[in-house]
Amino acid sequence: MKSLLLFLPVLLFQSCFSQTDQANNMLTVQNHQYRIQYPNTWRIDSSRNMGTELIFYSPLDNAGDPFSENVNLMIQNLQGMNIDLQKYKEITEQQLKELGGESKIYQSAILTKDQLSHFRMDYQMTQENRTLRFTAMCYIKDEKAYLLTFTSSVEDYEKFKNAGESILKSFALTP
Repeated sequence: MKSLLLFLPVLLFQSCFSQTDQANNMLTVQNHQYRIQYPNTWRIDSSRNMGTELIFYSPLDNAGDPFSENVNLMIQNLQGMNIDLQKYKEITEQQLKELGGESKIYQSAILTKDQLSHFRMDYQMTQENRTLRFTAMCYIKDEKAYLLTFTSSVEDYEKFKNAGESILKSFALTP
């Protein structure tokens, strides 16, 4: 189980389509597995780069801005692994400890949204001399983990927190 890499999922290509919600300037991506919304000012990458299903990138502040805040979605096949949210939480916390370096966990809990439980972890860590703030949410359905992660530089966290949270909270599994 320790070798389970929760951040490198096995992915299957899913066709997606986008719609615009004119009332709140949000675009929607929906397929037979999930539905998610993102601000129309953000850029979407569905190339499956870095093992992701989707990545939503914020606009850069200026030409000198070194980091684009983002939300990514990964889908991991958990078939036959007997992993529920509690086990997923334990593995993720252990992996964060094993990464070493400076890290700080603000929240690690199993919560319920719309009668569906999910694991949420808010944490901060330093990677390559850059301190980043993360909010990750994981849903498990039909032996698949749907992991969404909002990543921001610490300096810009407050500026992008609402948009990142909005994307995370818009995620819904398709019945």
